[in-house]
Amino acid sequence: MKLKNIDLSIGEKLLYPSKPIIVTAEYGGRLGGMLASWWTQLSFKPFYIGVAIGFERYTYKLIDKAKIYGLNFIGFEYVDKTPYLGDVSERFFMDKLRRGGFKIFRGEALNAPLLEDAYLAMELNLSNNIVIGDHVLVVGEVKNIYAAELFDKDYTWRLDLIKPLFYMGRVKKDGKQFRRYVSWSKTIYRDLVYGGGVFRESFLRRREVRRKVINLLSKSSPLTLEEALNKAMSLLEEYGVDEDDAIYYVREALSSGDVKIIDFD
Repeated sequence: MKLKNIDLSIGEKLLYPSKPIIVTAEYGGRLGGMLASWWTQLSFKPFYIGVAIGFERYTYKLIDKAKIYGLNFIGFEYVDKTPYLGDVSERFFMDKLRRGGFKIFRGEALNAPLLEDAYLAMELNLSNNIVIGDHVLVVGEVKNIYAAELFDKDYTWRLDLIKPLFYMGRVKKDGKQFRRYVSWSKTIYRDLVYGGGVFRESFLRRREVRRKVINLLSKSSPLTLEEALNKAMSLLEEYGVDEDDAIYYVREALSSGDVKIIDFD
């Protein structure tokens, strides 16, 4: 496949389709919600999710004030309601979620407003606001999850029962601007063995080294950064791993929650 250079101004459009998430929040009697396409899971433990939101968004104000909020996923059957989530602000169109026909329920952990129409909803505590360019990355810790029983026994979604809503960005037709959404009726599955075949040995080696570093440091915890680095380097040397990789394994050990470094912020 031959690639060609394109203008940076259109690069963002080529990142679609994305699966938008609906952010819901309430403060001072005002309930808001918005579609957000730029979001991602940031951590396993704690379970952090980050959502990029524009500063001016009214929903961002509600999150910033309330410190709790909800994240929701809806199916393609609700596509005609999305203008209430993406085109109009609660600041100027009061009670827009209910006026759009969305039903609200309260989460059990934080009393966060969530959508009954969602097939997946989560309650989050606000952990951090990080300014990145012209957006703010809202980082929250998931405290509770609610899901429709539309998944297999291995907790993968039954795509014969649910059609997720995907967003393709904005398009122009006949002098008008539209938001384009998409789903599909046919799903192609391909299951690949995790860490199998020719990758098996190196896959297991990577896991073993990580586990041994964490175990080694946890036995001596708490320790200084110098002590942690020396112990990690000694172990990594046995596996032929570069000494300057030690700092990355020490940070990984810290993130496990089993290791404490006295002089490392």
